[in-house]
Amino acid sequence: IHGEFIGYRLAYRPRDDRASHHIHELYLRDPNIQSYTIDNLMTFTQYLVSLQVFNPEGLGPSTTVAVITDEGGNDLYVHSICSLN
Repeated sequence: IHGEFIGYRLAYRPRDDRASHHIHELYLRDPNIQSYTIDNLMTFTQYLVSLQVFNPEGLGPSTTVAVITDEGGNDLYVHSICSLN
């Protein structure tokens, strides 16, 4: 991505739920952020999490990973964000 770096677009949804209205997206408008906690997730559930950088021209390519929440927890800690861009 070229130009002024503004932040990240973080999108996630349960892996087995393909309905577009269940996609949650956040715009993290801090280019220096290195971690983020996604909370209020369902326990012991697989999620697809996508990350993209963005600038005034638009979004860069996305990176998507599959993750699973713990049986006893409903938070997901996303770390090392800067290594994905």
